[in-house]
Amino acid sequence: MGAAAASALLVTGDAVASMPTGERYGAWHVVSITSMSGVDGNDAAAVLTQENAAGALRVRWDEGRPVRISVKIESCYPDDEDFYQYYSIPTALWHVLSPGEVADRLEADFGTWLKQARLGCGETARLELFKMAGLRSAARDFASRLRYLSGGR
Repeated sequence: MGAAAASALLVTGDAVASMPTGERYGAWHVVSITSMSGVDGNDAAAVLTQENAAGALRVRWDEGRPVRISVKIESCYPDDEDFYQYYSIPTALWHVLSPGEVADRLEADFGTWLKQARLGCGETARLELFKMAGLRSAARDFASRLRYLSGGR
């Protein structure tokens, strides 16, 4: 969720969207919103992200959709192409994981993708912009928000 989307108030009739709430954990940011349209339980979203000049590491859930884990490193390859990887997990399967298991999985996945990018992209100085410190706490917060917003289903 970009800064503009996170700070916008959407209006539907007399309903006003909820304000996003968020926390920072070092370079990581976790944000959630309970309703984009102002209708209770409609369009809830949660995002765990780290964005910098090199690109973004992101976990995103939108109501009614699976959890999507992704990495995008802009202009990574010598031909100026982006390094982009992602996968999705059904929300119900995500809930099977404990908050610690969520943190373990994200540390492993983001670490693997950054290693792949270092090997494939050649120029690694920009990759040093990504920091793993704070990810465990951010992942636990994200898991808690997701469980609350999705009703644990």
